[in-house]
Amino acid sequence: MGKQGRNYLGHEYMNAVWHLEHFSDMARSLDEAKLTYVGSARLLDGIDAFQLNEEGTRFVSQIGHPIMRETVRDFLVNRRFRTDIFAKGARPLPGREHRDAWCALAFVLVVPEIDVPKKIMCARGEVALPADKYDLILEALADDGYRPKRVEELLKHDKLRKLKPQDIVDLLTVLTGAGFAAPAQGPSETVSEQCRALNRHILQRALVSMDLHHMVSPVTGGGIGLNHMTQLFVLATTAGKEGAEALANYVWDFLDSTGERLVRDGNKIEAKDENLKEIRILARKFVKFGRPLLQALQIIDAPEGGGWSNEAKR
Repeated sequence: MGKQGRNYLGHEYMNAVWHLEHFSDMARSLDEAKLTYVGSARLLDGIDAFQLNEEGTRFVSQIGHPIMRETVRDFLVNRRFRTDIFAKGARPLPGREHRDAWCALAFVLVVPEIDVPKKIMCARGEVALPADKYDLILEALADDGYRPKRVEELLKHDKLRKLKPQDIVDLLTVLTGAGFAAPAQGPSETVSEQCRALNRHILQRALVSMDLHHMVSPVTGGGIGLNHMTQLFVLATTAGKEGAEALANYVWDFLDSTGERLVRDGNKIEAKDENLKEIRILARKFVKFGRPLLQALQIIDAPEGGGWSNEAKR
């Protein structure tokens, strides 16, 4: 505790009333307000395969009481903080209604297909994503220029016919929980314009600073992580630049005018040719994967007729 900042210590420990609040205590107190535990806001927390080893999974599966099960799981994973969702008047959906609700949802990738890692870090350590299933769902989501797709459409997708409906639901849950996909909406014109205005401001900031690392998508209703180089490529695109060579030259001219240089292996690259070589590699990747994804997310304007709305695809 001596290594922690004073603000942190004051916030966490130096309160008039302070005691350890276990999950069961919180659930009991919220029960008085008729609030029922629904699940964690972090989707991966609810998937035992990503949190526990085989022995732990078997042990937890034998506990019937939901509050006791969550308490035991906390001890097994040594959880320090929880992010729980409680609902008032929660009711389980009947099978058909549950299935229809899932089918009506749409999902979209928020990172290019090739940037989704084969392994992810979670409570039990590094867990591999089986290629025989995840590669298929990633290919399906990347089809048609990363266009958002409803679950109903994915269930009928040629590449996913070998998978069970529950497999597709599980895969989408993991990809969303890991931050590689997100639920999609058909945004109103008001929302789209608000996002365009904020993104214009972010791009202007990119000309003088590297402190903003996200742009906003009206399709997901949230922020999409984009590094400074990608933001510069977006700027070049909005300036009418098309091919990888034109994008690379635009970015180099900007970097050269500000005295910036790329860094490779911790060392600044000084030569123009070497900088351009690196920028061209990144520009080609952006043109092939990044730009289509950002168009699907409506961060970049899509080609004429290439937009998406939830209603249009129903």
